[in-house]
Amino acid sequence: MQADNSPQGQTIRSKLETGVAKVGIYGMLNDIEQGVDRSGAKLDVAVKRMRKFIRDTDSRRNRAGASSSSPLFFCLCFSLSS
Repeated sequence: MQADNSPQGQTIRSKLETGVAKVGIYGMLNDIEQGVDRSGAKLDVAVKRMRKFIRDTDSRRNRAGASSSSPLFFCLCFSLSS
């Protein structure tokens, strides 16, 4: 089978090559999106754990008569968002 070197054959080939390139880019974007989703889920879990830790720490301090750890919570949340 011979290659089609006519202008129409070149156009079809270039369209196919462009389509294949787009599929590859879409695949990479999908992989990146999935990675971002996983990172977001991990960050959500970390924030929940941090809030539980602070809540537990506050309840222990309140039972012992110490001051609240609210400044600690804001510092930790700020460092997580950076």
